[in-house]
Amino acid sequence: MKINPETLARASSRHPWRTVGIWAVILVAGFVASSVLLSDALTTDFNFTNSPEAVQAKNILDQEKLESNAIPETFVLTGPSGAVDDPQFAATVNSALNDLRGLGAGVVTQVPQSYPMPSSAQKDPQVAALGPIPSQDGQPCSSR
Repeated sequence: MKINPETLARASSRHPWRTVGIWAVILVAGFVASSVLLSDALTTDFNFTNSPEAVQAKNILDQEKLESNAIPETFVLTGPSGAVDDPQFAATVNSALNDLRGLGAGVVTQVPQSYPMPSSAQKDPQVAALGPIPSQDGQPCSSR
């Protein structure tokens, strides 16, 4: 039997389902071969070949364990007009801060020292950012 396009066309037209079956087997064999032979080469992983700044920053975060899943929360305590200088208001705020500390390190990672903020805490920007910070005009916050 001579294999040429005319012979293949006649054989295909005489046995159409056999032709479809052979093509299906070839197709399945191709999928199996590609998945077996190319499984290591086909991946969705991505790595930089150089070291851009983003990779360097990620490495520093990983080394220093600076990345955190912590969610920052802000608490606002209000009081009557002029309460910023009231010792009773300061005691209430300090009591709330102690309650927050009492939740434990597993729940709350940082709590301000006390109210009013000591001068030593005001000199350190990271500690001062924690607060407590009274309103600029000394008035209580208004709710809407």
